[in-house]
Amino acid sequence: MWSKDLDARHLQYVVYFLGIVVLYFVKRHFMNERDGKPSENEKFTPEQLFWKLIEKSRNMAKGDYAIQSEKLEKLLEGETPEFIVEFNNVFRTMLGKSYTWKLWAAAYIINGGCSDDTFYDFRSWLIGQGEMVYETVVNDPDSLANIDIETNDWEGLQYCAPTAYKNITENDLPKSDDLRLKTEPSGERWNEDKEEELKSLLPNLYAKYNP
Repeated sequence: MWSKDLDARHLQYVVYFLGIVVLYFVKRHFMNERDGKPSENEKFTPEQLFWKLIEKSRNMAKGDYAIQSEKLEKLLEGETPEFIVEFNNVFRTMLGKSYTWKLWAAAYIINGGCSDDTFYDFRSWLIGQGEMVYETVVNDPDSLANIDIETNDWEGLQYCAPTAYKNITENDLPKSDDLRLKTEPSGERWNEDKEEELKSLLPNLYAKYNP
């Protein structure tokens, strides 16, 4: 019960404060729901959410990379613009992490040559294979010898976030200045004119593609 000597002005302040509290919790409620379904996003880090969506798109496509790009784009269109920006930031981070000379040598062996643009596409494809494959291959590119790669058309996945963002906002996807891609691969450079060097660097992969 309110005290009888509480004047009208104090009561007005109390009502105003309570209104702010109510609005805060209502806002939290709607921010955490989408289409009537509670959001699980707050339970995971951006990187975990990224890999969950990659895995979901891969499962939906049943391993078909071309279809996976289509599925991922549609999945992203069902998210908020902020989510898509964060997704793309993680994607760019993974591109940078995999920008190594040794992995480039692997793509060179598999494709019979590999330009900078092709290597960009290859790393996008690698991300699409899921977190476990990605981490294994980045740490040991020679492990690609254990994977049956059914296509060398690796272009596609890198366009999903920008396209989805454009489709739902009609604006270009902003990029974080803190996530500029590396201009030089990490690791020791190899000589493409020396076959023995490639053979020594990635023996299992080289043997698979040069029987």
